[in-house]
Parts: sequence; structure tokens; C-alpha cells
Amino acid sequence: MVRIAALAVALLLPTFATSTCTLNCTKPTCFASPSDVLDCLENVPFNKTWAEATIDTLTQSLEAGYGFKALMHDTGPPYEIQVDLLTELKGISDSYTSQFAFEEAVQATLIKTLDAHTRYSKPMCFNATFASPLIFQLEVSTEKTKSGQAIENVHAVLQPSAFFSSYIAENPTYVDTLNQLVGQELITVNGKEWQTEVHFWGSTHDSRSNNPGARFNSAIRSYLFRSAISYPIYPGEDVTSLTFTTAEGSFTMPWLGVYGPNLGDANSCVDSDVSFAVSNKQKVIIDGAAELKSLHDKAEDSRKVIIDPGDAEFQISCFTQTLDTSEGTDADTAGISNVLVMKVSSFSPNSPNSTNYTDAWAGFVGDAQKCLSVDFDMIVVDVMQNGGGYVCMGIRLMELLVEDFYNDHTLTQMKYDLPHSKLMDAYINAFNYNQPYINPKDVEEILDPATQESYPDGQAWYNPGYNVTQGGVVSHRSNIFSLDCRLAEAMPSTPQNWKPKFLPASHLVILTDGTCGSTCACFTKVIQESNKATFVGVGGLWGEPMDVSSFAGGFVSNPGYLQNIAKKAKTVGEFPNFITNQHWQFDWAVWYSARFPGRPAQFTQQEPNFRTSFWNFPHPSVDESITTSAVSNLYDSIIDDNVARIAASVNAGDGGDSCDNNERFFVTVGIILTALFFGTMLYFLKHQGELARRKYASKQGADLESSTLTQSLLSK
Repeated sequence: MVRIAALAVALLLPTFATSTCTLNCTKPTCFASPSDVLDCLENVPFNKTWAEATIDTLTQSLEAGYGFKALMHDTGPPYEIQVDLLTELKGISDSYTSQFAFEEAVQATLIKTLDAHTRYSKPMCFNATFASPLIFQLEVSTEKTKSGQAIENVHAVLQPSAFFSSYIAENPTYVDTLNQLVGQELITVNGKEWQTEVHFWGSTHDSRSNNPGARFNSAIRSYLFRSAISYPIYPGEDVTSLTFTTAEGSFTMPWLGVYGPNLGDANSCVDSDVSFAVSNKQKVIIDGAAELKSLHDKAEDSRKVIIDPGDAEFQISCFTQTLDTSEGTDADTAGISNVLVMKVSSFSPNSPNSTNYTDAWAGFVGDAQKCLSVDFDMIVVDVMQNGGGYVCMGIRLMELLVEDFYNDHTLTQMKYDLPHSKLMDAYINAFNYNQPYINPKDVEEILDPATQESYPDGQAWYNPGYNVTQGGVVSHRSNIFSLDCRLAEAMPSTPQNWKPKFLPASHLVILTDGTCGSTCACFTKVIQESNKATFVGVGGLWGEPMDVSSFAGGFVSNPGYLQNIAKKAKTVGEFPNFITNQHWQFDWAVWYSARFPGRPAQFTQQEPNFRTSFWNFPHPSVDESITTSAVSNLYDSIIDDNVARIAASVNAGDGGDSCDNNERFFVTVGIILTALFFGTMLYFLKHQGELARRKYASKQGADLESSTLTQSLLSK
């Protein structure tokens, strides 16, 4: 009722009387000049009631449950993030020229965390994007210095974007300029060297990752496709024109405004029926990766598709690739004839045909087992651009791939804690529930890692807790707990006769672009910290380190959920919520690295074993056929490279698993040397003992003779 009353007051404010927006889109997607789109974005006047509700909801949510509230003061290496969100949010002005300007200020503050888990999306009345008619196609060239040293350089070549034709239709005078630019190597963008410019945009506007390399992989697309909902578009940026400089000169052109219905309509800022669950056409306007529609662009005799992405109801698709095993080939030497390629686009199998989440879980696990039921000698698991989902789905897939995890589920259990707060204290004291989530069946339950059972009550997992200093600030936190994935682990096999087949680390390849996050970060980091797979990272800032994953914070909460906790707590009053329909969540539970105990996994950098030059990621700004072909070729390259590595290790006498066999070799040598050492020592000790015995016996005889002589003399 409080929200409805506030909403009614807000909508009656006279500031909605004037309108500078002349755009009216009656289709899912429309196009206009960037200046007209900006006029509509600025059309919604600043509403102090909305702004106060937004700041109040953000700050109270951060106070009540933000897992990194203390650490963000100074995360230390490797990322050195220093931001006091509460202070900065409370310092945001209460007077702006428009509601959009206020939303920009909020978004620019939260983006400083460089954490996709705390990404703030503006209300739906600002659903517009500034798109370029061109995209970057990155290529690596190798040059040799006079001394013969090989140097790799990354070049950006301009190619048509998915909006090329629409752009020309809106701006026909630029057709010759665009055709001239296509295929040219880029030198600068807006006056800056292109890589510096894209990297800077990623660091100040794109919060996909706190790792610079992974963030660059996201920014290479978002820089030329700027969603006004997803990113702050103003600070230091010109979204009216764009200047490309090549060897043939500088070319300036306007952006293309892309927008949907109700842009700049104040009612759409608060309408609960206008949500982020919009049509696929409108999703393109907002943001995000585009899913592959096919695993390859043409029929290949060597490939057999098992589950195609277009039919992948549960986010898993796969095919097998048959290799040429003619005598002398790498595949022959490595003993690999069939490779299974699995694309896992998400760990959120929210199928429209599933009645509840357990059906979706079962479908996900069933499809994974269907893929793993074929004949294979090597596996490539592609988790590029996977944004996460249910943690237990990631854990279950780990267990289906790695024998040690399959046999002992505790090896995949991660360690979490939650920050103490007045709200959570009241919730535990009043409700004493044994789960942090009020409806854990809709999410995931927790368990006691010591007993492998559910906690008896809330006090058992929440209190007494412990103090930890993070970012120079003391934080009191709950006891350590793990997630309870026994339900996922107990799901029956599909097909029923499915039997697991496990491969050594050298034959299990995880393909990542570093933006794989949340549950996907759990999937990659747990496997990597246990050395159970070979990791291949693509793209990034070439020549610079890159993490295998992003936003590995733990699990999240949101203001709506905290409202429910407050109702259960009873003693803290009603928790605030947004009046407008923006979208925001935040890191709640913190997951700690097994390799670096006591360090949140999000603030560790764990590099892939190998890197490959690839930046042609699927995206709404790129024609589907181009990225499908590029990813198809990438799979061929990843397979060939890994088979060659295995063949090389076989030729070197390692038996095909360089990591495991090297380890076995040194262990064997160590055992032999140890045996020789102890054998020699035993012989030496035995020999010395015999000499000592003889010496002792000789001494005893001499002493006895001396004693007898003495006694004889004394008796005289």
C-alpha cells in the first residue's frame, strides 16, 4: 500500500505536463537520430519522490546485506578497487535536470564495483540503444624484429554491423563513407588509439568483470552498442557522433538511435506490467549476448549434432566431431578419434515447458547426460558468455565430468558466509529459520559442511559468526556454510542406462572468454583449483593476464527479497522498495577461494592454461551468420591445438596427460631415490652397528680382564 500511495502522488506531480519527445514507436524496434533519442531520454522530468525512494532502497539494501560492503573500501591486489558505495550514493544530488540524469548518476556510482552482480539497470522508459553501423573485427599478426624476436600485434578491422542496412536507410548520405571504411584497419576512435579507448570505456561503463582482460571482451561489443538502460552513456562520452580514423583519413558520422515503444513516457517508468521480460525483439535493444542458433554454419561430414542450440530447451547443446586418424596424424598419435563439444549457454534452465524448477533441473541434467552418452575421447566445454544460474546445476555438471567429484560430492562444496546486519539479526531472532532464503526451494538450500546435513535452526548457521577485517574495515559475518545440492545429485540418469566416462585433465578442455560468471565462475574455478581440466581462454587484452571467469561473488539478493525478510522479522518496520521499475541485485553471500583460503574468489585472478586469439563473440550488434561461422572455426582450432598438445606429450613419453604423467614421473623417481637412500642408510647403520658391537665386546673383554687382575692384586 505504501508503494501504491507513493506512486499515486508521484504520478500527480505537474512536472509531467510538458514533452520534448517526438518519437512514437508502434513496432518492437524503431530507428531515429541520436539527438531525437536523447530528447526522449531527457523527456521524463526529475521526480524527487522517485529519486528518494531509489536512494533509500539502495542504501538500506547495501546496509542490510551487501557481502562486499567492507571489502570494497579497498579490495587490494589484483584489482585495487576502492569505493564507498554508501557514502557516494548518499551524496548524490537531490536536484537534476531530468530523471535520466539522476539515473545516470546512480548507475555511474554502482558501476565502480566492476561487478555484474551489482549492475543497475535503469527503468524501462529509457529503453534505447546507440548503435554503430560498424563493428570491430580483431586479428593478430606476428612480426619479427631485426634480432629475430617474434612480436604479436592486435589489429582492429572495421566490418558491417547487424544495423548496417538500417543505418543506411536512416542516413543515406553516408553510404559511400561506410563502404569505404569496411575492411580498413582502424587507428583511432574519437581521437584515441582504439584499444585504449575501448579499454577505458570498459573500465568506466561496462561492469561485466573486475578483470581487465575479461572486461575488454565485453567492451569490444558494448562500446559500439550502448544500451541506455544497461550503461551510463554520458560521463565523458559523445553519443551523437562517432569518429573513425584509418590510413585513409578521419570519418565522422552520427550514431543510430534504436528504441522501442514508450520511450520517454513517464508512465512506463513505473508501470509494473512493463518489465525486463519483454519480447525477443526488445531484448535486443536492452543488452546482452546473442545465443548461437546453430553449432556450425554448414553441414560437415565430420560433425554429428546431438542437441542443436535452436532446440536446446535446457541451455545445453552438443555435437561430436570425428577426427582424421590416418597414420602419422596428431589424432592417431594422441589416440583421439571422437571429440564431444558441449555448449553451455546458461545454468538457468528456465524452460517454458517446465512446471517448476526441479523439472528444469532434471531437464538440464538429462540433456547433459544425453551429450555425455555418446562415444568420445576428448571433451570441449564452451562456457563463453555464460552468465550463471543455479549453483547446483554447475556443481552437478562438474560431477558428471570429473571422476573425483562424481565419487565425492564434498569436493565440489564451496565455502560461503553472509554479513551480519540489524535486519538479519532481527530475522534470525524472530523467525530462527535454518535457511537464509525464506523460500529456499525456489533457489537453493544451505547445509553444514561439518555434518553434511541441514542446520537445525537459524542460530546454528548465523551465530556466533566471526569477525574479519576486509578493506581495512571490520566485518562481522555468519558461520561458514555450503550449498545443499543433494537434490540435484540424486536426480535419476537420463537415459536410464547412462554410465559416466571420465577423462584426464589434458582431455577435458574448458573454453572461456573470462566473462563466464556467477554459477559459471563456480564451475570454472572449482575445476581449475583442483587441476581437473585444461583451460583455454579466448581474446582479452592480448599479452596481458586474463581470469577464467567473472563476478564470482557468491549468490545474490535484491530489495524485494529483503522486504520479505523484514516482514518475517517484524521488529524493523517495512523495508523500502523502488517506485520505478528498474532492476538491481547485489552480492549477498560471499564465496571463498579454495586455492587462496580466506580470500573471496571474486578477487583472485586465475589464468587459463592457454590463450587463443578470438574476439568474434555472438552479440545483437553482429550478424548471426558471421559469429556462427567464427565460433565453428574456433571449435576446429581448439580441437586441433589440444590434440597436437596431447600428441606432443605422447611423443615426449608422457603418455598423453602431461600434467598427470609429469607428476607420476617425478613421484616415481622420488620413490626410487628415497628407497636407495634408506637402503644405503640401513646398510651403513648395520655395518656401523656391527663394528660398534665388536668394539664394545672387545672393550668388555678388556674391562673384565682388568677387573680380574685388580681383584687378584687386592686379595693379595
